[in-house]
Amino acid sequence: IDMSRLYEGLQSNTKYRLVSMVGCGGEDGEHICMAFKKNRWVSFRHEALAKKAVGNWKSVVRFCGETKFRPEILFYEAVLGSLGESFDV
Repeated sequence: IDMSRLYEGLQSNTKYRLVSMVGCGGEDGEHICMAFKKNRWVSFRHEALAKKAVGNWKSVVRFCGETKFRPEILFYEAVLGSLGESFDV
């Protein structure tokens, strides 16, 4: 995603990718954090700090539908080059 269209002062040639999102889901409105780690998405839930591998992006979309997860806070990191190096923003 090109964030320079949303935020003034960012270089237009820098691309960003979604690496984490926090929101509510389930019938009780439980807070859930989804994070991209080691080439897969993982969900972290409050219940005993449960951690569950979700998988690829298609699995994330399915997870969001099944749990009624509504992301409210999104975290991105800058993608630096064609080798896929990145740094947190």
